[in-house]
Amino acid sequence: MKKTFTVSVVIPTYQGGDNLVRLVDALLAQRLRRNLLAEIIVYSDASPDDTEKKLAKIKSPRLKVVTAKKRRGFAYAVKYLLTHTRTDVVIILNDDILIRDKNFVD
Repeated sequence: MKKTFTVSVVIPTYQGGDNLVRLVDALLAQRLRRNLLAEIIVYSDASPDDTEKKLAKIKSPRLKVVTAKKRRGFAYAVKYLLTHTRTDVVIILNDDILIRDKNFVD
């Protein structure tokens, strides 16, 4: 019997709003047979653009957006994200990628 894993996808971002909507939409459209996509957490590192506003249009209970008031950098964002997940598996993604594989999370 194969084990089912819970998965968190975490995305640190700084001014990544343009691609993030496509990225999050692609993650939410994943075909999951073995694993459960429990959450997508985006950490906006004090982005001065409209990243949070764009992500607010996506209505999914699995999407969480953390907005930092002070810019602390990529390493801090990743550390924050890793300490705020409680799933079996964590996938760290950059904000500028495109996912074409519908089975990426599985």
